[in-house]
Amino acid sequence: MALWTCSRRKPAKTIDQIPLEWCYGDGIVIDCTHKEDFVAITIDDLKKILIKTELPYRKEILY
Repeated sequence: MALWTCSRRKPAKTIDQIPLEWCYGDGIVIDCTHKEDFVAITIDDLKKILIKTELPYRKEILY
């Protein structure tokens, strides 16, 4: 049974049909070990860490 896309009524791509380039990109590692287990990491947490550490990042990826 094929999955269907919402907009074009065509079968959705299966994992073997998706280009590998769609599955990775630029990234950074942020240490959030100061947060307790199961406590959400918020956008504000990330903004504070990025300002404090001056890690380079593309601003459009952090809303």
